[in-house]
Amino acid sequence: MKPIPYLGELLSVLAPLAWAIAILFFKKGGESVKPLALNLFKNWVGFGLILVTLLFIGGTPWETTSLNDFLIMTASGVVGI
Repeated sequence: MKPIPYLGELLSVLAPLAWAIAILFFKKGGESVKPLALNLFKNWVGFGLILVTLLFIGGTPWETTSLNDFLIMTASGVVGI
């Protein structure tokens, strides 16, 4: 696969842009949806996107991540940090 020129720079601009758009959507959604439901929805969307990413890269973080780190990441996601 041929490398895409300036891919890192492009993604470094798109990531905060996506974050800003998500914040706007969650702020608007928070006006009519209860916080628990909004947090559960956010976590399921994130989980689905992680699965898609894992399929795309053809690997898993379990191979290089310790159980302690994995549990911390899982607890963080559940709490919504």
